[in-house]
Parts: sequence; C-alpha cells; structure tokens
Amino acid sequence: MTTNTAQLRTWLGVHRGVLDDIFRDVEDSPHDAAMARTMLFRRRAGLATIMKEFFAALGPRFGRYLDGREPNVPLDPAHEIEEAKAAADIVAASLEGTPPLLFERAIVSEMDGRTADARADLEGLLKQYPGFVHAAVRAADLALNAGEPERAIRYLAPIEIEVQHTRDGTGVLANALRAIDRHEDASR
Repeated sequence: MTTNTAQLRTWLGVHRGVLDDIFRDVEDSPHDAAMARTMLFRRRAGLATIMKEFFAALGPRFGRYLDGREPNVPLDPAHEIEEAKAAADIVAASLEGTPPLLFERAIVSEMDGRTADARADLEGLLKQYPGFVHAAVRAADLALNAGEPERAIRYLAPIEIEVQHTRDGTGVLANALRAIDRHEDASR
C-alpha cells in the first residue's frame, strides 16, 4: 500500500471510528502510525473538552450515578492535545505538506489557541485541495473571527454547492454575508 493510500485510509478510519482497521493498515509505516495517533489524540482532545464541560456543569448532580467510579474517557484536553502535537511532529519532517497532516495540525492548533498556525496549515491544504469542505469551513470561520469576512467568502466559494448542505458552513457563510451588509443573501 502506498503512503498516500495508507494516510487516506487512516484518516477515513479515524473519522468513522473504525480503529481496528487503522492499526492493521499502519503497522508497517511509522509515519502512518504517527498520523493515526495524531488523529486519534485530536479526537480524544475534543471528547475531553466535552466531558470537562459536562462535569463542570453537571458533575455534582451526576456524580452520584458513577458510584465512585471514574469515567472511562479522557478528562484532560491539554494532555490529549500535547500527545497529538507530538505525534504530528514525528510526521512533519517527511510529510510536511500532505493534506491529512495539514488538516489535523490545523485543528490541533485551533484547539490550542494558535489561530495563526491553524490558518497557515488550512491555507496550505486549501491550495492543494480547495474543495475540502471541512477545511474550507474552518478556514472561513477563522477568517470571520479575525474580522475578514471577504476572505471567509473566498474560502467558501469553491464549495458553494456543498456548503449549503452543512449546518456549520451555512452559518459561517451567513455570518460573513451579514458582515459585508448582504443581509438578504445571508437570510437565504
């Protein structure tokens, strides 16, 4: 299996939650194994963030149902983000510009509060693959948050048809259109 095929299968497997197939595919490649770890720990960081917010809001009322047991999920997003960054660093030396690495690194950077790094990776990815819906929406959202609605619209332009079928994409597009006083287009 070529490296690009292994990376694509790794990315699809992680996003589908099919971990057994991933590790079967990446056993022969340390780079693919590191890429899988980046993806996995980035997802775990997202889960840890949700769990941290849940226990902060409902912990005292929910705790009695745990019967003193710890939940079997990650609770520290910072640790998971550090693990994802460490795994991405292993891959970066040889696979610097590949779309899966750029996407995962951008999400980790955004979670870590490093929006400039996230934007740089997303822009590199979108130069190679402007039709990557999730990357375009994330890049547009970052541009909008930076006060650049025109740039946000430019990111979304290549995926105009697809963006209409995603909740996040339509929200970002509507907000960008409102920011440039195109309220009628935004409400459509």
